[in-house]
Formats: sequence, structure tokens, C-alpha cells
Amino acid sequence: RFHMRIISIIVNRKNRSHVAGEITRMPGPLFFTIADMRLGGPSGLKDITETFAGFSQEVRAQFLYKNSKRVNTILSYVKGDIEKLPRVWKQALRQVGATIDKLDCAGWRLRPILLRRIEIYFPNLKELGLPQCFITNHVYLAFSLVHFPELTTLNLEGNTPVQDWEFLQKFKKLKALNLQGIHTVNLQLLTSLSTLLELESLDLGGCNLTDVGLKLLVDKYRKLEMLLGIQKNYKIAQLEFLGLAHTEITDEGLEALQGLHQLASLDLQGCAHITRKGLSCLRGLQRLRSLNLSECPEIYESCLNFLPRGLITLDVSGNSSITSKGVEIICANNPFLEKLSLNNCQKTGAEAFLHIKKLQFLSELAVSSANITDSDLDHLGSLSLKKISIGGTNQISDSGLQKIALYPHLEELQLLVTPTITNEGVVQMVNSMPHLKMLKVDGCAKITDALKDLLKEKNFALEITHIL
Repeated sequence: RFHMRIISIIVNRKNRSHVAGEITRMPGPLFFTIADMRLGGPSGLKDITETFAGFSQEVRAQFLYKNSKRVNTILSYVKGDIEKLPRVWKQALRQVGATIDKLDCAGWRLRPILLRRIEIYFPNLKELGLPQCFITNHVYLAFSLVHFPELTTLNLEGNTPVQDWEFLQKFKKLKALNLQGIHTVNLQLLTSLSTLLELESLDLGGCNLTDVGLKLLVDKYRKLEMLLGIQKNYKIAQLEFLGLAHTEITDEGLEALQGLHQLASLDLQGCAHITRKGLSCLRGLQRLRSLNLSECPEIYESCLNFLPRGLITLDVSGNSSITSKGVEIICANNPFLEKLSLNNCQKTGAEAFLHIKKLQFLSELAVSSANITDSDLDHLGSLSLKKISIGGTNQISDSGLQKIALYPHLEELQLLVTPTITNEGVVQMVNSMPHLKMLKVDGCAKITDALKDLLKEKNFALEITHIL
């Protein structure tokens, strides 16, 4: 009501020039609240035009400039009928857009006219996200992207096939490139990738990449490194993250990776042809610290002895052959693990948690559907866990939740498909956890909507993302 009275006064005051000055001097939060109420989102252009019809275009532009400091507001105009805006309003939008260096256009229908507006209103982008977009003209997409030579991050995940990749060679400062789900991995793409001297993160997950293509890419890196090394003493193999999830890569392809000396993180999720031979090849990567082997059907418990040493993040989720003995091997060979995921490793037992207890640096643990019980939770209390995900079992009860409440550093907790816990047990647990920031409850049969009210009354800083 207070805000509505202010708006009424603004509209009805006779001295509009004085009121206009007061508007531009309003405190940030109050000003934005009023602006949001009048704009009403992307459809609010008519509202603001009618409300401030008596003000000069300069004042309206200043109003728009203040309200548009958030990217979503300016995007609503860029995607809409921006050509009907007064010239001074467009200038205000350009002023704001020039200060924005990060833009996410996920799911947009990227017509040439919209690409052209992105060029005009966001000229200084350094991070551009175009995931899951419907691109009507790939030629114009390439033409538009070259207008952002300062890009350091580009996300083209899940887009329709691109045939001409030569435009990538224009991004000399590109550090992160996401091409997940792009199925057109051809010679031109591999050649263009090898020219990106600053590239540190490359995601080719879900692409039609084979051993031949991966070897070709690494060979091009090596040859360019030799050439530049002679001329400028420069190392080209800067890649620190490589995503190969759900590709046709085999052990031969992993052998080629030994040329990437800086590689620190490797995602092999769902690679169906990786065996112990491939894992042994990874030991040559001295800087490798993060490895994802989830859902790799040929990685058996006996293969774990061939894992690289010195890992700090390891994911072997979905490996049904791993028992407590496998967990012992993992913990013994990688004692400095900080993140460990054993989701859906259903053959692990109580002994597994005795070994996990020895990982003194562990901060994140995922053991959903990993045969965990109330008594197993006792072993984890000595760790400095900040995040834990448990569930997929009827052996965790409210008694187990009270043991979790004793974890002194826990900030994020996920309780997934845990049918025996109740509202009362969750509330009692949370009441003893002052550092908890996020709670996710999913698929727990005895949890009801009343939990939201109970937690709200307690004024806990929690996020309930799903309740059945």
C-alpha cells in the first residue's frame, strides 16, 4: 500500500518536472520496487509509457536506465518490439548494455534480427551462453559471433548441427567452450579448436567424437606447441578440463590424452568402451585431480587399482560391481579426496564407511542408493562434511537424522527417496544445525506439505526444493 500511494502521488502531481527529479533520486530498492510494479515484466512497456507520458524523453530514458541495470529487464526489450521505442530510450538501453559482460540466452529462437540486436545492445560481452537455442541461420550466427572478439566463455550446448566452424578461430582469448550435444565433429572443428591458444575448458560430451578425432586434436596441439615453443617458448596444451561424456572414446583415445600435460579434470561419464587399460593410461596425467567414471559399464571393482593417484574428486556412481573392498582401494590410493560420489553402488556395506571415515579432507559425499544405514552415519561425524546426499533406502530413520544433526560443518543436505523419515524428525534435526543453508527432500513418503510451514515458523534459512 505504501508503494501504491507513492505511485499515485507521482502520477497526479501537477509539477511533473519536480516529481521527475524526485524519481531519479529515489533509493535503489524502493525505486526498483516501484518500477517493477509499474512495468509488470516484459509486457509493461505500455504501462510505463502511460504513467510517464507527461515527462520528457530524457527523464523517461533516465528512468529506464535505472530500471534496466538488471539483465533480464533489458532482454525483455531486446526480444520485443524494440524498434518502436523512442531514440533516447534506445540510447539508454545501449548505455546499460555496454556495461554488461555476461549474457545467457538459453532456449531462445535465434533469428538473424535478434542476433543483430545482441551485437548492438551488448557490444562488450565476455561470456555468452546460447544453450538449447533454435538457430534459424547458422551462417548469420557465425557472422554475429565474430563481433565479440573479447569472448572468454562460449556455450553452444545442445544446438542444431553447425557445419562451418571456422569462426571459432577469431576468439583468441577464449578460455571455456561448451559444445555438448553438437553432433558435427569434423576436421574443420578440430582444426579450429587447435588454434585456440588460451583454451582451458572444452566440453565435447555427447558429440560424435571417436578415437581418430581425439588423436587428431591432440596431435595438432603437439605440433603447434613444438612450433610456438621454438619461436616463443610458449606451451599450447593449456586444457585443464576435457568433457568426453557419452562419446565413443576407447582406451586408445585415452592413451592420446597423455599429450595434454595440464589436464586436471576429465569427464568420462557413460563411456561404454573404457577399461582398466584406459585407466592405466591416465596415470601419465600428473596434474589430473578430478575424474568422472559414473555409468561406465566396463569399469569393474578390479579396475580401481589402476586409478590415477592424487585425485581430489572422484565419481563412480552407478557401478554395481563396487563393494566395500572397492571403496577401501579408492580411499587407500587417494587419501586426499575432497569429493566422492558412490550413488547407486548398491553392493557397498558398513565396512565401506569405515574406510570413508579415513578421508580427513572429504567435504562432499554422495551415497544415495548405496546401502547406508543409521549406524553407518556414526562413522561420518568426525569428517568436515559440508555437503552430503543420502537416500534410496528404508534403513535411514529419524534416529539417523539426529546423527546427521551432529555434523558440525554441514551446509547442504539431500534426502532422496527415504520413506521412513518424518516431518518431526526433519524439524528436530534442522533445529540443531546452525550452518545448514539448503535442504532438499525428494520422494520421501512420510514428508508432507506441513513441513514447509513448520520450517517457516522456525525461521530457518532453508530451501525445500521438492516435497511429496
